[in-house]
Amino acid sequence: MHNGRLIRVSKFRNDPEAVVYVVAHYDSAKAIALIREQASAPGDEVEDLGRVTDNLLTVLKLGTANSCARKPGVSDFKRPQTSGRPAH
Repeated sequence: MHNGRLIRVSKFRNDPEAVVYVVAHYDSAKAIALIREQASAPGDEVEDLGRVTDNLLTVLKLGTANSCARKPGVSDFKRPQTSGRPAH
């Protein structure tokens, strides 16, 4: 079983418009780097909230990092649909 990571992006602590991403990578530092590269803006706080199970990755139709022969990319995390905050 391979776990993913739950990553939060916010402008500040307790930001009511924070966005949470499910990343299909077991390594916290790599998951954070992926979100910093592709989903956060300069100055955003990006933090790892913990792991998510392989079952959740399967339900969300995200491949696990160990099963991917390629470098994780945009398709390896779920970008939430928001109305109040634009996606980066």
